[in-house]
Amino acid sequence: FTVALAPCFRRVLATELVKALVEAARCNAELNKAENIDLARVSSEELAQALEGTRSFQRLQHVDLRSYQLNTVLVDPPRAGLGSQVVEFVASFPRIVYISCNPETLHKDLLILRRTHEVRRVAAFDQFPYTEHLEAGVLLVRRRALTAQLSKIRSGHTLLLGFGTLLLALAGHRHVRDRK
Repeated sequence: FTVALAPCFRRVLATELVKALVEAARCNAELNKAENIDLARVSSEELAQALEGTRSFQRLQHVDLRSYQLNTVLVDPPRAGLGSQVVEFVASFPRIVYISCNPETLHKDLLILRRTHEVRRVAAFDQFPYTEHLEAGVLLVRRRALTAQLSKIRSGHTLLLGFGTLLLALAGHRHVRDRK
């Protein structure tokens, strides 16, 4: 998602826990001349602690977190979903792009996120026909910031938690860029 979505934002902070995937993402960004991306090998929980200022991490020393004006978060959680600590962290962002490979945990997380956010777009992808697997993408926007924030979707910064390969086409669709 990182390289595909990077042109939609001024700056991107992408995280991944697996060292080999961070290196692969770095190479991908370089090959595609995506110069607005910072990559860090930290978990979602660790990043939340760093952004809240409750803990610092050596793996984030190369990133000036205070220089980011984070408006959008993209999450691509494992089948188990986000988890309570990450859901709370994600709910603090004006815009959330949630990619899911498990409709059950997506539903569970959306029950919590809909307290503060409104679902603006949903896309489902049946990449594995004749199985119970379904991929989905959901755009959520904080309820009190709907009008003002949607007009700034291209100018803001984004945070990508984890990497994936599923919805690379989202970058060019209205699911991500609302052109109002």
